[in-house]
Amino acid sequence: MNGRTTIADVAQRAGVTRSTVSHAMNGKRPVSEELRGKVFAAIAELGYKPSFAARTLRGERTRVIAGLFDNVILGGALPIQLFSDGLRKRGYIFSAWFCETGEDASRAMKSLGTGMADAVVNAVPKISAQEAAMACHPLPTVTFLRNYEGAPVALDEKTPYYETLDYLWRLGHRRIGLFYDENTGIAGKANPRADAYQAFMTARNSYDPELVREIHSVTHASGFDLGQVMAPIFHAKDCSAILCSGDMEALGILAWAESKGISVPEDLSVVGQEDIPFARLSVPSLTSLHVPLEEIIEATIDALLAKLEPIPRNVRAKPFSHYKLMVRDSTGPAKQTAS
Repeated sequence: MNGRTTIADVAQRAGVTRSTVSHAMNGKRPVSEELRGKVFAAIAELGYKPSFAARTLRGERTRVIAGLFDNVILGGALPIQLFSDGLRKRGYIFSAWFCETGEDASRAMKSLGTGMADAVVNAVPKISAQEAAMACHPLPTVTFLRNYEGAPVALDEKTPYYETLDYLWRLGHRRIGLFYDENTGIAGKANPRADAYQAFMTARNSYDPELVREIHSVTHASGFDLGQVMAPIFHAKDCSAILCSGDMEALGILAWAESKGISVPEDLSVVGQEDIPFARLSVPSLTSLHVPLEEIIEATIDALLAKLEPIPRNVRAKPFSHYKLMVRDSTGPAKQTAS
């Protein structure tokens, strides 16, 4: 079909009325999944392209969900792909925007509030949930991967870190280094990873603030290099284990150790976080905290789309109390306790 394809053509191909096509696209009235599927299949076959400007003027839905990210994305590009896949199944298009600063993000949110999207996912650590809601008004918003009142998921980062530290402690490690990204916490509050570390080590009279480092805005591209920078710092402080902010940093430590003839895990144990595919492929394979991104993103999408229903509703936060520690070859008994 050519560019003159109309909504009537879509309705005829799908075997439904024009109003059903309109409702399926704008979400103003409920449409069964079967009919919605027929409509979007017909749209794809015919190459129908509704006028964005006309729909905006009529106050109709764009079927676009915007996501704002900075360069610090847990899991790299995976969250963007998961959001895109999950929303496409529900008849939406996901548009990812990248913002270098909080100011850029605020400006983008105000632009989106003019009707360029139906709702916004805020994944910029420097923008709080309240700030996002105000900047995007009247669009519904949800803030991704953070704890706040009304959040779609209830995250518990302290427990998995505490359990990971316990795992290392039982292996005989007493000098454990920790570095974490400033953006993993909530602005104005103590970082949960640092809190868990301090509580665990203090309870065992082993807390040393020199073994804890906060790092700033690490990307996947820079993470590997950062690991190589942090490794000698912790090694000089006699750490037998290092708990990293992400897998790329951990892989950087593994590369540094190999270049210096330091055996992993015999001389040094290394733990990452995210459990990216490279964690399983590295030599030695990397022990890593697996973050259930798929489940978290599904819950985030459900909570956001619930706000777009004819009668908006709030979804009760889904708890994700435990990340799973994937134990592999980069961790082992501390040298002094190895048999």
